[in-house]
Amino acid sequence: MQVENILEIGIDKLERLYIKPEKLSFVLIYRSATEVHWDSNGHFLYSPKPREWTYLD
Repeated sequence: MQVENILEIGIDKLERLYIKPEKLSFVLIYRSATEVHWDSNGHFLYSPKPREWTYLD
């Protein structure tokens, strides 16, 4: 198992929760069908804006 440092966790301007890894990229993550995607421009993993609950909930 590989260990990766996380540089940043946040919510972007499109209200998506994101995690920015230090070195690794996850270009094929969409194949897992988990609603987690890779943003190639920003180099971060993200999940869509919640449909029913807020992030606080």
